[in-house]
Amino acid sequence: MKNILIALFLIFPMLVTAQETTVADNSQPEKILDYQVIITVQTDASILIEENIDVFANNLYINHGIYRDIPLQKQTSLGFVKSYPLNVLEIWRDGVNEPFSIADNMGKTRIYIGDSDLILTPGGYQYKILYRIDRALNFGTNYTELYWNAIGQDWDFPIEKAAVIIKFPTGVDKDIFFQEAYTGIYGQTNTDVVFSEKDGTLKYTLTQILYPGAGITVMICWKNGIIPTPSPTEAFQAFAMDNKGFFIMLGGILIVFLYYLVTWVLVGRDPKKGSIMTYFDPPENLSPAAMRYIRNMKYDEKILSAALVNMAIKGHISIKESDDSYTLTRVTNTLAGLSDEEKAISNALFSGRTSIELSTSYHDEFSDAIIKCKKTLKSRYEITYFILNLKIFIPGLIFCVLALFAGIFADSLNFITGFMTLWLSLWTVGVVMILKAIGGAWKTAFTAVKNKGTKFAAAILFTLFGSVFVFAEIGGFYLFFMFLTASIWVAPLAAFAILLNYMFYRLLRAPTLAGRVVMDKIEGFRMFLDVAEKHRMEVLNPPVKDITTFEKFLPYALAFGIEENWAGYFNDILISSRKGGYSPSWYSGSSFSVSNIGQFAGSLSSGLSSAFTSASASPSSGSGGGGGFSGGGGGGGGGGGW
Repeated sequence: MKNILIALFLIFPMLVTAQETTVADNSQPEKILDYQVIITVQTDASILIEENIDVFANNLYINHGIYRDIPLQKQTSLGFVKSYPLNVLEIWRDGVNEPFSIADNMGKTRIYIGDSDLILTPGGYQYKILYRIDRALNFGTNYTELYWNAIGQDWDFPIEKAAVIIKFPTGVDKDIFFQEAYTGIYGQTNTDVVFSEKDGTLKYTLTQILYPGAGITVMICWKNGIIPTPSPTEAFQAFAMDNKGFFIMLGGILIVFLYYLVTWVLVGRDPKKGSIMTYFDPPENLSPAAMRYIRNMKYDEKILSAALVNMAIKGHISIKESDDSYTLTRVTNTLAGLSDEEKAISNALFSGRTSIELSTSYHDEFSDAIIKCKKTLKSRYEITYFILNLKIFIPGLIFCVLALFAGIFADSLNFITGFMTLWLSLWTVGVVMILKAIGGAWKTAFTAVKNKGTKFAAAILFTLFGSVFVFAEIGGFYLFFMFLTASIWVAPLAAFAILLNYMFYRLLRAPTLAGRVVMDKIEGFRMFLDVAEKHRMEVLNPPVKDITTFEKFLPYALAFGIEENWAGYFNDILISSRKGGYSPSWYSGSSFSVSNIGQFAGSLSSGLSSAFTSASASPSSGSGGGGGFSGGGGGGGGGGGW
């Protein structure tokens, strides 16, 4: 027993020391002890690269071995893509062939070096990677250039020692007129190297540690001659292959443009306008909603507000405004005197009730009213007065979308890019809707007659809320183009494609011959209502200037968006009428001001439109010497442990 205790007493310090040694070893950081790169320029414009990387591994990140990320392409100064075909030839560890596997890593080739079934013991290892890069040289008018990130900025470990050696075909060294090496993070022009030259071989030896994020880039230029310059045809073929996505998109957009242009010439051109004569009554007995629908050849939210005001003036409903909310009350059950779309609105809103508040509590009712109003207007006036030509537009739109996606994926076929393309497409639609709503909130704030402070506060809060989505949109596009390995010109092309489709969506809508006649009459009636100056009404000899005329045509002025001009012309009559002021029987609320009837009319129109919309929503290249910098050339990348 005594001997056992003595043995334990003697062994214990050794165990403690061993444990401390192990802790100390595990605490040593992993690093690159020496990084030697030998680049041999070939006469076919390719380069043969040998990387000798001495690492210290301690099972922190380096367990099975290291990985090496090698970029396959770069953006040129003009925003296009230049690719660098890679061929990994052989890899060794400590002089013995090492297994490796290759994977795609967002436009880079990731080489996993090592055996996944083998854990390295802590210590030093020397890796040698031999690979070939085709089309690595840049060709100018009278020079050839090697602009290469010999040691990339994306290594996870510090590099204590490094050197870059450049070898050339016989005779090139005599024609070199510029050489430089740049060190540091991307964009820096530090020159922390010692340059030497021997027998036509250039060497750049690092003079200080390269920390993660820093690298070495070499730029060497020599006169054309020894290495054949690609012909214009060869250069263009290579350029087209590198930017095939751009050309696919461009070709697709041009085809769509020609398709739209031809179809517009054949079926989309508007009939020639006739002479515009002033009309003092609604032509063809058209309602305010019908006039706006025919004139714009589309439905929008202002059609509802014009229809509601017209229904109120006809005595079918009354409108009450209270605390920024509107309540519609049916005054009579008879639908006589209402237009077809007004009847549809009334049936949808007042089925089983006599009053309804414009709020999301009645979401289904207001949505139904919009659907029935659209359907009624469409069935009665579309085809007869205008044609949307959607059967012509939709094939062009589909082909354009397919061309955009084909262009993106031709250069960048990976899951993240595909996901972000889909996500950004949907997100952008939402952002556009939010921006439109923000614009409406500010318009309401500026045109409000009462509670301006509250409405401005709401507009500010809504803007702050919406800005979150806008910034997310900007950030999403930034990340998208970071992952995107196509030309940056993809973005302008996509924007142009959207503009092109929107433009021809509008242009392909065309009035029929009968519609052109009616539209000319509608324009003549609008001229009568747009009385910005009093003397114009006097010259035109219009109907009597009284309250009846004002109310009769107010819904039409709302439909044309000229309600303030129309109401302003009657301001003096309204102020002096009926014991000191006009008070509409069809409206009650504090927004009404007889002293500024024009502002009231505008506020009523925007307020009803905004409220109805809310209620219907669901509640829930190098220059031949100089100008280089660290990270600016081809190649580079980095690596780490796995």
